[in-house]
Amino acid sequence: MAAAMVFCRNLSTSQFLHQILFQRPSLTCTPTTDGVSFTFHPTSPVGRAWAQIRMGTTIAPLSIVKSGAAVVGSASCTQHNVTIGNLSLSWQLRGCSLGLQLNYTLHVYVEDTHDLTDGSLWTKAFMVPRSVSNYFVRVPSVLGTPAQDGVNISFTAHAQAGRMWCFLLHDPTTVSTTLALKQAAFSLGARRCKLSEVPIDNTHQIVNLADCALSAGQTYIGVVYVEGSGYHVTDGVYELLPFTVPLSIAPDGNALERSYTDLGVASGAVHYYHVRATNYIGVGLPSPKSTNMLAASVPATPGMPSIAFRTLTSVTVAWGQPASLGAAIQSYRLFMNSETERSVFEEIYRGPDTTFTQASLTTGETYQFVVSAINQVGESSRSAILEASACVAPGLPGPLRVKSRSMQHITIQWEVPVSNGGCH
Repeated sequence: MAAAMVFCRNLSTSQFLHQILFQRPSLTCTPTTDGVSFTFHPTSPVGRAWAQIRMGTTIAPLSIVKSGAAVVGSASCTQHNVTIGNLSLSWQLRGCSLGLQLNYTLHVYVEDTHDLTDGSLWTKAFMVPRSVSNYFVRVPSVLGTPAQDGVNISFTAHAQAGRMWCFLLHDPTTVSTTLALKQAAFSLGARRCKLSEVPIDNTHQIVNLADCALSAGQTYIGVVYVEGSGYHVTDGVYELLPFTVPLSIAPDGNALERSYTDLGVASGAVHYYHVRATNYIGVGLPSPKSTNMLAASVPATPGMPSIAFRTLTSVTVAWGQPASLGAAIQSYRLFMNSETERSVFEEIYRGPDTTFTQASLTTGETYQFVVSAINQVGESSRSAILEASACVAPGLPGPLRVKSRSMQHITIQWEVPVSNGGCH
């Protein structure tokens, strides 16, 4: 069976009505068949709360939520008319008997003590992922305050041994496949702003993304994908983490130093400027029009390439398109080195495609590949290094035969494959 990417959908709505308002709840782990965990923080000194899971994505009326009708699971899968204060709460709904890859909606409703059904309802649609090799027991969250250089993200995964990918996006809709995740497609920043195939365990993890070149006041999406440590595993889960870089209060420029930073430009648009001098008499004539200036920068660094196909003498390398940052990407440069010349990367491809097959390789030798992207402004820095060997899977072992047997055991043996595939 082909493995498919599974994930927790990050769809949520809230209805802020009249009485008690609260900070938006958030799931704290990947949903399982047993139930979900979440946190929320009411703001009124005293009130009441309800929490329940319902089939489908339809939002139930408040009267139905308070009645507790048509909810899924046992009594431990609901919270009904619980007295609360203005403290942060962590709730678990267990014994829910949820189905795999079905649509459910978590409802959390809070109101004051007057029983007027005029409180606040928050809902979150989710699925329980099917047959995953790893998942989050504590979902990713921002650690500290994001900065223009980057952000720190913390999480905890379930598997004792696994791998992690982490990067930043402008647009969450660009996350479409596991391959796009592993290639950090449309990701922002330089190499230190995207991590690939990082070994992790089931302890608390803190990820530092740096050299991201973020803008103050802008909202970005952190992406964290985890999977097991098996060979060619693609059955993990990912979470999307929105965050905003705080605005800077530093001045935009210094007139006496003859510089100015325009923070109101339109990305990808052409701008031009005039300058006037002032003194105590008045304002002088405008300067000549500046040259046209494109509000763009060199592309973000591509994510680490991956192997799409290989033979005994060739390797097909693939990579994802990074964020173009205001100017369309025109081409890519792919570089390679060999075991005998590790310090020298030779350009083997330049063009618009995101795959390239390098032939005439030595069977069993390990090669390294890096890629960069080019737009109208210039060339990005090079990606993280991919190591790959020109080899294939081994052939079939020889026929099985019985070496010895008894009532308590059977010992079998076989011949080595005719071909080891070129790899050790």
